[in-house]
Amino acid sequence: MVIVYIGSDGLMEYSREVTTINVELIDENGELHPVGHKEVELRCRDNPVEIGVQHDLSKPFFKTKGVLIKFTSPNVAIAAVRLRSSKHLDPITISQCTDQELYNPSTGRCSAYSCTLPVCGQYTVENAEVHCTGTEDGDTCDLTCHDGYTLSRSHQEDIVCVAGVWTGRDLMCVPIQCGEPRIRFATSVCPDGTSFGNQCIFNCNPPALLRGTDNTVTCDSDGLWSLPVAYCQVKCPRPPSPTNAMLATVQCKENELDPGTKCKFRCQRGYHVTSMAKSRRTFHKTCMGDGSWFGADCDKVTCDPPGLQYYGLYACTDRYDSGSSCTMKCPDEEPRPSWTGRTSRLVSTFLGYFSRRSHVMTSTITCQNTGHWDKDFAPCTTIAGHCPMPVDDQLDIFCNGTSVGSTCNVSCKGLYHDPVLLGKPQRHLEGYIGERNVVRTLTCTGGLTWQPEITTIRCMEQCILFSVGNGYCDPENNREHCNWDGGDCCPSTVEGGFVMNRPLLCGDLCRCLDPRAKENRQSLDASKRQRASFANMRSLGMRGY
Repeated sequence: MVIVYIGSDGLMEYSREVTTINVELIDENGELHPVGHKEVELRCRDNPVEIGVQHDLSKPFFKTKGVLIKFTSPNVAIAAVRLRSSKHLDPITISQCTDQELYNPSTGRCSAYSCTLPVCGQYTVENAEVHCTGTEDGDTCDLTCHDGYTLSRSHQEDIVCVAGVWTGRDLMCVPIQCGEPRIRFATSVCPDGTSFGNQCIFNCNPPALLRGTDNTVTCDSDGLWSLPVAYCQVKCPRPPSPTNAMLATVQCKENELDPGTKCKFRCQRGYHVTSMAKSRRTFHKTCMGDGSWFGADCDKVTCDPPGLQYYGLYACTDRYDSGSSCTMKCPDEEPRPSWTGRTSRLVSTFLGYFSRRSHVMTSTITCQNTGHWDKDFAPCTTIAGHCPMPVDDQLDIFCNGTSVGSTCNVSCKGLYHDPVLLGKPQRHLEGYIGERNVVRTLTCTGGLTWQPEITTIRCMEQCILFSVGNGYCDPENNREHCNWDGGDCCPSTVEGGFVMNRPLLCGDLCRCLDPRAKENRQSLDASKRQRASFANMRSLGMRGY
């Protein structure tokens, strides 16, 4: 059949002229074949126009690759053309039938017939309902699986009786699979499998406790597990008291606490809540859904280091922690004049008394539990001497003096470089070092040395800040100074666990270099174990070759 979709039938207003088309088929060899109708009238109200194709059965069948349409009016427009073959007529199959066979439109096959027609037996499938139209050639069957069962194939083919044999004999209805049951806080065991009708036993994972007695589930006909009668309930044990903290909530002393329970703790004197203000001493820990406790801890209260100009003049009993005392000793004051005889003894006695009364030779301050010093250091009246003028080939240094308390501004001579302190800054330098350990100022201390020490400063290429931690490993930032590109170069530190880089630009520079990364800690631990093994061999008197 040829179906023609009309865009315009070519009729003009007030015109009674009839427009027609003539259609011919074009075979694979380019020859034309009439369809059986000479001319077909066009009317928009009959759109689309269906033109039946009449085949001359006395001639060989052919395949059509196109159509030739002739118009009687130049105003005719065609929107589309479709070619359709008969559902029950397969010319290719018909041409293959032998003299002893006939084409059966119901089955679409060539069948050999004798005086006795072939009959199919009864079609049966286990765990299914079967409904058939008959048992003769061309009859069909419908198959419906019982509840809890499904076809072994995702697509059901037609079941047809052909020459005494049913097609689709390998179709089966198999039990529905429920998959592994997922029960919160439990592990399941399914000895008979996870298909329809089977049972699984679940056991609670510690610290969860079983509530109820029936800890089984059954795979139902809809492919879902039955709702369990028993369940696993998570309880938190009594929260362990963090170091240097005391439990303040009486109810939290019980052994079984529900998730969401909050327990209050109080840090001991001289301690404060981690990452909170130094005055904050109370915090909560929460019982989580997995039976663990989550919350803060206590850290030692510390005081800010004394002014950098005092460094080298004082010593502390316990660093800068609360309760620690730092004592500063002023260097000797101005030299005494030279005296002799009795006058010398009298003057010395007088100057010693005056010195004890007029000059503070030592000064002690104590770090309080509030994180503040009880007082400031008493300043020395005079501190003789000067810091040597700092000099470095890589740095531009501009000082406002060399006496104690004087400062110098430092910068790198090289363009796009920063003066960086090597290693982790010492505690007394807190507040004097910028981000990424960049040093901008030196201070002359009471010990007549510059802090930070100029020998610990190196000029390093500046970090490309906008690409730090952007998900790509950049070789320019894969340095300690740039925090190892924000963790982008190691699978254990990058977000998502997959390192993305540009191999042509990176090469070996994009290796995981961060010593804090899991990959490097493992190799470091292995190296330590190897060194320990060698040391053990030497202690046993064993020598390598």
